[in-house]
Amino acid sequence: MPTLPDTVAIGDLIRKRRYSEALDLLDRTAPERDRDSAVETLRGMALEGQGLLSQAEECYWKAVAIEKNRSALPFLLLGLLKDRTDERKKALWVLEEGLRLFPDDPDLLREAGILNGLEGRWPLALPMILEAHRRIPSSPENILAMASTVDTLELIDLFAPMARNLENLLEANPENPDIQDWYGRSLERIEKSSQALKFFRKLLRKSPRNIRLLRHVARLAANVNEFGRALDTYRLLLEEEGETAELCLLMAETHKMAGKPLAALPFVRRALALAPESREAQLLLGLLQVDIGDPEKAEEALAGIDSAPGHYQLGDLWLRKKRPEKAAVALLRGFVIRPDPYYIPELLKLLARFEDTFTFLETLALTRILFPDTPIPGRILRQVAERIESEKPPSDDAHRLATLGLARAFLPREDRNEAYALLEQAVTVDPLSEVPYWVLAMIDEDRKDYRGALRWYDRILSASREPVTLLHRIAENRHNIDPSADILPLAERFSAMYGPRPGFYRVLFEVANRSSDKAMARAILESGMKAHPRDPSLFFLYRTLDPDRWRRLMA
Repeated sequence: MPTLPDTVAIGDLIRKRRYSEALDLLDRTAPERDRDSAVETLRGMALEGQGLLSQAEECYWKAVAIEKNRSALPFLLLGLLKDRTDERKKALWVLEEGLRLFPDDPDLLREAGILNGLEGRWPLALPMILEAHRRIPSSPENILAMASTVDTLELIDLFAPMARNLENLLEANPENPDIQDWYGRSLERIEKSSQALKFFRKLLRKSPRNIRLLRHVARLAANVNEFGRALDTYRLLLEEEGETAELCLLMAETHKMAGKPLAALPFVRRALALAPESREAQLLLGLLQVDIGDPEKAEEALAGIDSAPGHYQLGDLWLRKKRPEKAAVALLRGFVIRPDPYYIPELLKLLARFEDTFTFLETLALTRILFPDTPIPGRILRQVAERIESEKPPSDDAHRLATLGLARAFLPREDRNEAYALLEQAVTVDPLSEVPYWVLAMIDEDRKDYRGALRWYDRILSASREPVTLLHRIAENRHNIDPSADILPLAERFSAMYGPRPGFYRVLFEVANRSSDKAMARAILESGMKAHPRDPSLFFLYRTLDPDRWRRLMA
């Protein structure tokens, strides 16, 4: 009769990574016909330790199927193994089966929560991770899982508890680099960057060439305006890592933050020499030239860069240099990339001055659509209206028709009916841009002709400069026609055309949330979180659907 296996001794061998000895002992004391769930689990652990993943998985499957001595452990190990082999759906299924049998097991709760979070299923993930931490608050794994979740979702109410938990964990594990990093991060989250810097400096004194610590100290020193110390630390990093475009950029950015753009120039140029295609370096070069006050060189550097702030700053510089025509070009470029209501009054003033009537009206129309409350001086509107009245090009010219149509829509003595007729004729002759279509749709909306508006929006569906706003207007009109309409497929359609954007889901939620039945709003956010699992804004909106529940859960 075989000897019963000494599971404690076998487990000890596995912890010491003496996998072959553990397997030999299992073979001697536990023939296959006598194995229970615990023994199969140990065998799987030893095989996994040897890198024999298929054999380990087979043992884990046996372990979860055998009821004798079954625990939560084989479900946990099998779930982790399936995720390790890129089978996350199967991994989640295994962990959920384990929770069905062992609903209070903190390890299963934590790991199922982590995987659900990685999949963007935060409404499931967060309660699991919080419950695991509540059951064993001192567990390093539970503390780190909670810290990562709180940080990702930006759960401000839990930042301070997260910092306290990590401080306690650090006291028990002072040499653990992951815990050190998370503790420093938690201090930053509670706006104690100076304390985080002091913490990492203390560690750096013990390991003065540690690259990870040097990076923390350099970044934090710059963040708290200790620019000299930050630069000294980056120089040490250059000695340790060698010259890279990334480090050169970091040093250039630090000099810029210190108000020394001339000192930054050699570093950004060196970054471009090391990485000629770096758009980040090219943008920084343009911004430095703005700081130096050289608009010609800034314009050259920013020529191929789609950065709205860069072009807006260049426009401001051209204004200071008394070059309004150049300022108009730069500000308009910034507006095209990303409209900003702060710059709109100055931009419209410049466009009116330089008699670019159609561009002025396009910009005015988009302003009224995107930022309807932006104040526009009446003097500028009257000036453009008078100029249009004095111009007499052919009446059937598309450019002229569109100009007159936009003028009738937005300038003094407006007539929306006449505007509609002119713009409709203009887009029939030659669709010069998408703006006339926006205005036609807007007029239809004012008339409550929502189907008419949708027809115009459909004409610019695949090539709009404002896809998030376009989606919002389409969803709004569909909702006005039928409040029960399923608008969620619109997110997938727009993502396929414009690339995935969290904003698509935010605007759909805004529309759906107006209904008393919140099922559609909830489904939109759940879909959005799966598509963008690291975007905290979507889960923030989700919490607003049941604030009391989430407040209690995180108390």
